[in-house]
Amino acid sequence: MAVTRVKPPSDAHQRRKAEILAAAGEVFYQKGYHGASMQDIADRLEILKAGLYYYVDSKEDLLYQLAVQLTEEAFEFHCSADAALAEADAETRLRDFIRQWILTRVNYESRAFLAVEQDCRQLSADRWTEVRAHRNKLRLLLKGILEQGLAEEIFDPDMNIDVVATNVFELLVGISRWYKPSGPCSLQQLSEWYATFIIRGIMLNPG
Repeated sequence: MAVTRVKPPSDAHQRRKAEILAAAGEVFYQKGYHGASMQDIADRLEILKAGLYYYVDSKEDLLYQLAVQLTEEAFEFHCSADAALAEADAETRLRDFIRQWILTRVNYESRAFLAVEQDCRQLSADRWTEVRAHRNKLRLLLKGILEQGLAEEIFDPDMNIDVVATNVFELLVGISRWYKPSGPCSLQQLSEWYATFIIRGIMLNPG
């Protein structure tokens, strides 16, 4: 039996797909998932609506692909950054995790990121389950750092790791909702403040 070989998408195809996902993120952010339409996204790209269906099947498909893309990018980035600190103590690793999140996620596609945070529960049950599985990989990385801190006896032994991980993510995600570059502090300053604020709250003997 002959084997059908699937031709990988061209660079031009991948670039166009990235443009479509970015435009969808902007429109979802501005109008909300239910308020947005495929026509709105096509208008943002200045293309015919029919052209979108060459790349995606539906509006839900756009939200799903955007959620998976942003979550996977975050996981891969943090894994790569953390690998450089493999021998470091938990405080150093956690500080870097927080700093890198703020410096990249707040400054990079923050509107698309917020749109996904606001609307990803509109996905079908199967797709929402898959997105949560992708997100859990990043949560496990953070929980691993917290567990290391307990083993090193530098974090409060009474802390609940699941509660701490949930609250760290809530704090970090929330920054994109209010941060403005014209504000009183830079992202660098903000990242250092948040890292110190969070770490002091879970240290066994905060300095």
